[in-house]
Amino acid sequence: MLEGKMSSYEETKRGATLIIENTDAAKLAGEVERFFASEGYKLEKGAPQDGLYARGSGGAFAVVGAFSSRMKFKAQVLQEGDKVRLIVTKGMSGMWGGLIGKSKVTNELNRIVLKIKSMLM
Repeated sequence: MLEGKMSSYEETKRGATLIIENTDAAKLAGEVERFFASEGYKLEKGAPQDGLYARGSGGAFAVVGAFSSRMKFKAQVLQEGDKVRLIVTKGMSGMWGGLIGKSKVTNELNRIVLKIKSMLM
């Protein structure tokens, strides 16, 4: 589903950065948007090249916190010469839900990044 080949990968405190060859930013941004949609996320703010993808209800999150299914992630797709930088970061800290919320956000981020990496190998 994602076209290109990952040439490098770096984890950060808030997410991950992937450098991808054999694609361009506009094409990859569309593929990333379709990937998030297939995972139940919708583009809630911004554009495919720099957007916030979310799933779940903001209202439910306000009421039950960590026990809701609310998740948000930011995806940025940047053209850098003949390579593309894909940055996926947490769109929420999870701290409002305490340790359970933080753990859920981190686990979901890891799952998403692992799936993206597997599509680019």
